[in-house]
Amino acid sequence: MPCGEGLGSQVYRADHPVWGAVAVRVPRQRIVANANEQGIDSRALLRQERRLSAHLAGFGLPVPQVFHLHDREPEPSFIVSAFVDNDRSPADPAAMGRLLARLHAVPPPDGTPVAEVGGTLPRTVAARLHRRSRTVASLTGLALDLPQPAALERALRQASARRALLHMDFRDANILTRNGRIAGLVDWDNSLVGDPALEIARVAESGLWLPAMAAGYGAPDPLAAIPLPLALLYRLYTATMLALVFLCEAPDPARARAAVARVRDLWQRYGRGPSP
Repeated sequence: MPCGEGLGSQVYRADHPVWGAVAVRVPRQRIVANANEQGIDSRALLRQERRLSAHLAGFGLPVPQVFHLHDREPEPSFIVSAFVDNDRSPADPAAMGRLLARLHAVPPPDGTPVAEVGGTLPRTVAARLHRRSRTVASLTGLALDLPQPAALERALRQASARRALLHMDFRDANILTRNGRIAGLVDWDNSLVGDPALEIARVAESGLWLPAMAAGYGAPDPLAAIPLPLALLYRLYTATMLALVFLCEAPDPARARAAVARVRDLWQRYGRGPSP
């Protein structure tokens, strides 16, 4: 029976004679192609989910065990994991901060994340940010004075040399809870390896980086410790994504207006800052 869905996948609950209650995740399309992403193979995302789940379980993070991956013909591809009962109760923000800190402390596994499509993380973020911003502008008539991708890449190279595994979709929908306690962290499609401040910007632009969560994270705020132009680009990486979600992928006129205004404000602030 259906038990969850996202923009890229549907999830079903089933009972297996050996594994017990399981969650079966089925991508909606073989090749992910939308306003935010172009040409990502959903089979590669499923293989990444299996690899990361095994890696993180070894460090005690609450990720469901993967039992089986079907990534060959016949279609559709799917992944079978332990079912985690989720009552959708709000997670304690401090506990969310602690979980994110634990994730960032785990040594990243070998290999390149599927979402890193530009050869390096600065190049990936620069290219995706430029393309998303141009798409927002074309859809809305918004006038944006955008730096070229090469200039954005130079600015993004100011990032910390620290390499952490970043979930990059750390929010309520992907944090499974029971009675307010965190029982699982799922959906690794957007994961990257790099500066933790990029993830903090994602959380902040999603409205979750509250004082209690920051306190749970424990370490100094990575976003506050970096140059302002870099912090603005990190925020724009998420702000442009959200604008396209609300404009195209899950249309919501009111949220789209707010998201587009946020993109405009961040680019204006970036333009008033020092040259990269």
